[in-house]
Amino acid sequence: MTTIEFGQRIDESIVLTLGYMDCVHIGHRKLIAEAGKAAEFLRDFTGARVCTAAFTFSNNPFSVLKKDILPIYDLQTRLKKLNTDYAVTAEFDEQFARLSAPGFLDKLINTADIRAVVAGADYKFSADAAADIGFLRDYLSARGVSLIVADTVKVNGEKVASSKIRGLLSEGKVKEANVLLGEPYTVCGTVVRGRRVGSSIGFPTANVKPDDGLTRLKEGVYATKTRVNSGCFMSITNVGSRPTFGGSEYMYETHIDGINYDLYGKYTEIEFIDRMRDTVKFEGVKELSEQLEKDKKIFNSFY
Repeated sequence: MTTIEFGQRIDESIVLTLGYMDCVHIGHRKLIAEAGKAAEFLRDFTGARVCTAAFTFSNNPFSVLKKDILPIYDLQTRLKKLNTDYAVTAEFDEQFARLSAPGFLDKLINTADIRAVVAGADYKFSADAAADIGFLRDYLSARGVSLIVADTVKVNGEKVASSKIRGLLSEGKVKEANVLLGEPYTVCGTVVRGRRVGSSIGFPTANVKPDDGLTRLKEGVYATKTRVNSGCFMSITNVGSRPTFGGSEYMYETHIDGINYDLYGKYTEIEFIDRMRDTVKFEGVKELSEQLEKDKKIFNSFY
């Protein structure tokens, strides 16, 4: 996948997906799939190359509201996995926020030879989100560009929305959130140096500090899978502080089954499968070690 800046011109025919894909949940995936089908149809019909592209932001426009779910680099990784050819990225700043609906679309339409645009039925944009799918349809129709309106994706009768996923994560309901995401909720980062307490009791851990603006999981112990180097390992992750040893900093502290060497400085991806229990303050190392042994037995039931 190639990333281009908003306003940059590329010599391609594209089908463009619109919508701020802050986590690429199954609703977003529906849009991307529709764009892929449209591009394939146009390729078959015209015999010419037609690519797919998705519009998004290069930074987090909702950082002030702390509504981010996945870091930006994760977003683009996911778009690439879904076979999107281009990511059209804009920096959300005061200038962008002041763009009128025609101003935004005028700049966007000059990005490439846009053959079709895919958006959800409830898509809104412009400075005050006043422009809707009807405005978009009229604008594109006047320029001979097709609009594909994707059906709203629902689970249990409720629309799949980022706000719903954020709520589930803050409640520790990762299993339910994963259904809406279409894959495990994943936290990525470089392992930082800890106090090595885990190693001293036979449970070495890899500590990852969450990025600013990332939705915080409810504190507790989770069954996870951790990817490091080229391997994927079963793991148990404590999310939050470490009260037994006087910890107060919110951290992801992961014990990876079968790895006993230092992972300091390694890039890791932690996939959350389900929540196992609350965080507990133990009276001492012996009680903590006994609980960790129990956790190891319990988490095997999740796989």
